[in-house]
Amino acid sequence: MVKRKIDKEMEQGLIDEMSSQFHKVKSNATASFLWDSPAKITDWVSTGNPILDMALSNTVDGGIPVGRLTEISGGEGAGKTLLASYILANTQKKGGIGILIDTEHAASLEVMAEVGVDIKKLVYIQAGTTEEVFKAMEAIVSKIQEEKSNRLITIVWDSVAATSTAAEVAGTYGDHTIGLQARLIGQGLRKYVPIMNKYNVCLVFVNQLRTKIGVRFGDDKVTPGGKAIPFHASVRIRLTHFKQIKDKKSGNTTGRVVKAEVKKNKVAPPMRTVFFTIGWGTKPGAWVEVDKSILDAGVECGIFKALTVMTYEFNQSHGDPIKFSRKSLPALLQNETIYDDVMLQLSKHFIITADNIVANLEASPEDEGI
Repeated sequence: MVKRKIDKEMEQGLIDEMSSQFHKVKSNATASFLWDSPAKITDWVSTGNPILDMALSNTVDGGIPVGRLTEISGGEGAGKTLLASYILANTQKKGGIGILIDTEHAASLEVMAEVGVDIKKLVYIQAGTTEEVFKAMEAIVSKIQEEKSNRLITIVWDSVAATSTAAEVAGTYGDHTIGLQARLIGQGLRKYVPIMNKYNVCLVFVNQLRTKIGVRFGDDKVTPGGKAIPFHASVRIRLTHFKQIKDKKSGNTTGRVVKAEVKKNKVAPPMRTVFFTIGWGTKPGAWVEVDKSILDAGVECGIFKALTVMTYEFNQSHGDPIKFSRKSLPALLQNETIYDDVMLQLSKHFIITADNIVANLEASPEDEGI
C-alpha cells in the first residue's frame, strides 16, 4: 500500500474549505480528519474500581468516557446508584461539576458522602417526569454554551425506569401510554448526544431490568426506555448479584460480590466481565471494597500466590517477594510503589493488546491439526 504524504498547509486548507462549505449549509457543522476529530476520547472518569476501569477503557487510569452516554443497569440492590455515586465523586476530584437528576426521590446523602461525594458542591435536581429531565439537561447545556466553559460536567439520571411521562402523571390508572416514554427519550437523546462531546459532558443513565414474557431461550432481560438508550450509549454496564458475603461469627450478611458485564463498548473491547465486592456496616451507606477486588483479580491472574487461606505472596517486578495477609493488604497498597507495580502487572492481563490477541490465537486448541 502506498503511503501519501500530506502537506500540513494543504491539509489545513482542505479542512478550512470544507468547514466553510458546511457552514453555509448549517451554522454549527465542522469538518476535520478522523485522527483529530472532536469525537476522539480525551478523558475518562473513574468508577472507583480500577479493575472495572481497565475493562471499560482498556487502559490504566481509565473509566467511563467523557463526552459519551453510559448506561448502568441491573437488578435491585446490585450497586447501580453506588457506582454512579463513585462517578460523581471522581468527577469532583478532577475539578468537575457533578449533577444528580433524581427521579426515584430516594437519594441517600450517607451513601454519597461515604464514597467521597462533596454534598455541598453537588448539584441536586429533583424531577418528576421525563420532560422535566430533558428540560433540566437543556438548561445545563444552555448555561455551558453561555459561559463557553470546557469544565468537566457529569450528569447522572437516576433512574430511567422510575420516571413517568407528563401524560402518565396527568392521566388515570389504566390509561395506555405505550411507547410514549421511548419516543420522548429518543427525541431527547437525538438532541443532546451530538453536543455532549463538544462541551465535555459525561452523561450517565441508571436503569433497571425487566423480564420479557414468553422468552424460553437466550437473554430474557430488557431495560425500560426503549431502544434509543442502547443505540446511543457508547458503554452499557449490567450489574447482577453473584454471591453474598457473610460474617462467620454472627452469620450476618456484610456484603456481596457483584458481577459487572460490559454489554456494549464503542471505545474499548466489549463483552468483558469483572467481579467486585460491595460492603456495608452498621451505619447507612455502602462502598466498593477495592482491596478485595484487587486481591481476587490478582489471585485469578496469578499475580498473588495463595500460601494459606489467609496469607498470600506478591512477586514484585523489582525486589524480593512480599508476604501479606488479607487484613494487611489495604496497608500494603498504601505504598505507591507497590500499588503501581500491582496495577502494572494487572494491566498486562486485563488490557487487550495486539500481542495478547496473537498469543491467544496461537494457543487456541481449535487451531490444532490445521
